[in-house]
Formats: sequence, structure tokens, C-alpha cells
Amino acid sequence: MARATGLGLAPVVCEGRRPAEPCAHLQRLGVSVMSMEHQLRVYRLKPGRMADFLALFRDHIVPARRACGFEVVSAYVNRQTEEFAWVVRYTGDDAFAAGDERYYASPERAAAPWDPREALDAVELRMFEPYDP
Repeated sequence: MARATGLGLAPVVCEGRRPAEPCAHLQRLGVSVMSMEHQLRVYRLKPGRMADFLALFRDHIVPARRACGFEVVSAYVNRQTEEFAWVVRYTGDDAFAAGDERYYASPERAAAPWDPREALDAVELRMFEPYDP
């Protein structure tokens, strides 16, 4: 079960959905995701999976995201709590959700040696728009 939160509201539990689908869920609620081009992704990893996940992220997820028009803005690790967080930005001309759909269907994503969801206990996704103070 993937757990996603968005817009600072109570968590939206998305049973049986791919991690990309909360964006489509937000669209169905009438929330514009076109202007929210940055996504914060927070993962709680299964015990003992951090090293494997980080290698997969570096070697497969990041290149696959780049090939589909995404930029990894930053990434963070909390080894004590086995959490991984990253910010991804979509640079394409269409909505973030459309880019996400292409990413999940891409041959680059399919070429990963294993599905990153195998290493995840929980997923939180939050969309943000840029703010220049």
C-alpha cells in the first residue's frame, strides 16, 4: 500500500496505485498540477534496504527520470530512520502527471534490475510550486 499526502491535508491512502498516480488523483479533485512543477518524494525504506536502494536510485532511477524530462533537484538520506527524500522537477511542456506517466511506461524505467517499490514501506508525495522570496 502506497501512502501519499498532498497539499498539507490528511494523508490520501492509495491502495494498489503506482506512486505516480496521486498526481492524477489531484487532477480528478480539480487541483491544477501544471503550475506545481516540483514534487517532494519521501520514502520510508524497509529495514536493511538503504544501500541497495541508493545504488538503484543513482544508477537507474535518476538517469531514467532525466531521459523523461525530469531534473533531480536534491536528495537527502536519514540513515537512522531509514528515510530517503528527494525533490524532482519536471521540465517538459505538459503537466507533471503526463511526464510521470511517460516515465513509468518508459523503457529506461523498465530496464531497472528490480522495482524500487520492493524496498519501500511508505511513500509520501507532495507537490509544490516555486517561490522566490
